[in-house]
Amino acid sequence: MKLFVNGCSHTDGTKLSTPKDLTWPSLFKQQGYEVCDESRAGCSNARIKRSTMESVLRHDMLDIDLAIIQFTDATRLEVPKGGSGLTPYCNPYPEYEQIIPKVHNVFGQGYENLAHNKFHTPFCQEHFRFPKQRALMDFTLLTDIISLQSFFRDLNIDYILMLWWPWHDKNFWQNPGAMRMWQAIDTSRIINADEKSLWHMDKVLKDRGFKMSMKKHEDGLPDYHFLPDAHQWMAEAVENFMNNGEKVKFLNTDNGFDSEAIYRYG
Repeated sequence: MKLFVNGCSHTDGTKLSTPKDLTWPSLFKQQGYEVCDESRAGCSNARIKRSTMESVLRHDMLDIDLAIIQFTDATRLEVPKGGSGLTPYCNPYPEYEQIIPKVHNVFGQGYENLAHNKFHTPFCQEHFRFPKQRALMDFTLLTDIISLQSFFRDLNIDYILMLWWPWHDKNFWQNPGAMRMWQAIDTSRIINADEKSLWHMDKVLKDRGFKMSMKKHEDGLPDYHFLPDAHQWMAEAVENFMNNGEKVKFLNTDNGFDSEAIYRYG
């Protein structure tokens, strides 16, 4: 079985928490699956969407049996190079640059400058200052999901989507436009969502007691990524979904739409 995988560091792994050979895609390789892994630590959803489409079309990968796409934090950006003066980070495509803000979770602890963050710009900072811009990030994520859903459907490629980070605007789901977009998404193909509920995988893993690596980077900041036992569970969860359609759920909620659980990190 041939798999195509894309995502950020929660798929690609990190040196301080889970080396590449212990990530959940690598565990599929060890089970005999043929895996094309395009994930890159620190990347944005824009890069995930673009590189997925380019890889499938450019490299004659229309014969893949299943695509598994892990969406990352919507605050991350990808911009064409030229005149910005930014330093490219963790991007194999030289014509693009990644912008990763310092603050990941505006409604949680507000961590400053987590792992991956090599630079910061006022442009990114603006995304956290105004609710309309936070909502725009969430709308962009929904657009990316719908785009890849249509892409795979048009090519008759089976797919699984995984949502990792929580939504950034607490009032987002009160917007009728957001609900209409969500209704356009086939939630049966999202491993951690159903027709009434939306789960983010970071919280799901914490809910099951998996711990994160707090080893320090060179700049003294914690790695803040899950350890190999969490990747083992994710591989099992994905395989259960592939084979049996078993959805990932929180352990401490029912199937109702729990907005507090969606946004809560602790």
